[in-house]
Amino acid sequence: MRTEGNPRSSREALDFACTYAAARAGDHGARERLVRDLLPDVARFLARRTGRAVLNHLEREDLLQRTFVAFAERLARLPECRDAQDLRALVLQLAKWEIARALSDARKADPKLESVSEFARERSRSRGSVTRADDVRRLEALLARMRPTYAAVLRCRLMEEKSAEETAVELGLTLENVKKRLLRARAELERLSARWARSERGESEGE
Repeated sequence: MRTEGNPRSSREALDFACTYAAARAGDHGARERLVRDLLPDVARFLARRTGRAVLNHLEREDLLQRTFVAFAERLARLPECRDAQDLRALVLQLAKWEIARALSDARKADPKLESVSEFARERSRSRGSVTRADDVRRLEALLARMRPTYAAVLRCRLMEEKSAEETAVELGLTLENVKKRLLRARAELERLSARWARSERGESEGE
């Protein structure tokens, strides 16, 4: 528990801030310190949350390694963390995605595999994704006309079916910023889509 005015808590917060900043800047030693501190919590999380279907396909140690590889790859793009608990929450989210990815791979290897994993249900639940080839082409064309910041959010959410939390990590934004940007991006997408439809109607009438 953090206590306001506690010198030890203040010192720990400062130590974390310095280590996190150094790790994001590429300091290998700082990154190793973060991993060492996070490792026990992530290992316990995987031990609790990894089902048999996943373990038949992938060792738990491999999941642990994948999680920290993803962490290292995304570290420079991760959002700001107030303290070690914030960072822990982010890394446990990465672990969830690795469980979901491993389960998806297992299901591809064995189509008869039935999963009750909450992560699989979360990943497979429709998020308004685009599936038809013509819709994909149309969306790609519209995204190319949008502001890059808006297009990036929509690409994550619609094309890659990422959750808002995943999008925040991927783009290095806060969850609140993702939600705000998504609202504006959807509004711009609707305007461009309406303009596209009018253009198509005009071309059809002109034939």
